[in-house]
Amino acid sequence: RGSGSALGEQLMAVLQTAAEMLAGTKEFVNAAGLGQLSYSERVQLIVGMYGLLNALLPSVVLIASAVVSFFLYWILSKWERKRNLETVLLMPFRYFRWPSSMMMGFLMMFVLSFLLERVPELAGMQLYLNINLLFEFAVALQGLAAVFFLFNLWRFPRILPVLAGIFGMGTGIGRMILFVLGAADYMFNLRVRMIRR
Repeated sequence: RGSGSALGEQLMAVLQTAAEMLAGTKEFVNAAGLGQLSYSERVQLIVGMYGLLNALLPSVVLIASAVVSFFLYWILSKWERKRNLETVLLMPFRYFRWPSSMMMGFLMMFVLSFLLERVPELAGMQLYLNINLLFEFAVALQGLAAVFFLFNLWRFPRILPVLAGIFGMGTGIGRMILFVLGAADYMFNLRVRMIRR
């Protein structure tokens, strides 16, 4: 392909080659439980899995960039405080909450991408998958902030909310729980209700 090939196309070409290699590797086939499938079926399955990852690449890059930027700013602000330099500190994560206008914007983008995905000419753009992932991450992030808030309110050790966050963001069931908690906190302001008790 020429140098003007899209990053996604180049990545898929590499993944096609990798899938063919993996599908022909006996150790991988046995470990993945794909022995009952033919070689072509194994290649198609592996490419399909990686194809989904490729389709989600834009949203994954955005999420990863946001997370890395947050930690870099947090580290730099700590370093500047130690050197007695003026800096704008981030508020404690347990108080994080999306503005109502921003969340409404996310919801509108979610619905719009869902509708656009139904248009045949735009079906291959994977807008819905990427917006859906961003929307779920945004709501789960507020749910994680609520977890940090509750653990701090109950005076649990600081390591526990960190471990809960790793489990929550790193597993499917965990992300679902954080999503539900984040949605409930956004709609019913759970943290304020907990303080008033």
